[in-house]
Amino acid sequence: MTSIKVAIASNSLGKSASGHTLHNKLESAKLHGFDGVEVAIECLEGHAISFPQPSRASRLRAAAAYVDRKAQELSLALIALNPFGAYDGLADSAEIESRLEEAELWCDLCRLMRIPVLQITSCLYPINPVKITPEVTTMASNMKRLGLLAQKYDLQVGYEAPAWGIHLNT
Repeated sequence: MTSIKVAIASNSLGKSASGHTLHNKLESAKLHGFDGVEVAIECLEGHAISFPQPSRASRLRAAAAYVDRKAQELSLALIALNPFGAYDGLADSAEIESRLEEAELWCDLCRLMRIPVLQITSCLYPINPVKITPEVTTMASNMKRLGLLAQKYDLQVGYEAPAWGIHLNT
């Protein structure tokens, strides 16, 4: 029988803005018996500021390479990069293209960290609800484009619809 593996989201181990480093979060996950970590972009961004590269993208790539090495050293699986948001219901073609450019960077970060899943969340506040549509065909078209992009990187796309999203707010 296959054993169940347990993972934790990096942002559940403390906020980077409060001084909780991604390095320490990975070590803590291992110390407390987790098999893997979902990497939150806010944690990767927090770690990336320590790198001297001139652009955000190059700092993120350097941070991703470091995270991959550290996870390998600790025998931790990196299972997802999340949450890619402000995308699914976009209606403006220029904004869609802009988010797909960002998604391409995220796909490359997944590649560098050997992460198999790009996780997207439904549109959440503070995005202006006027910029998005609840029209299912538009959301499906946007998601298809993201899926085709992810496929180029051999990634799966995981979709999360929190209860406090714009499309569904319970």
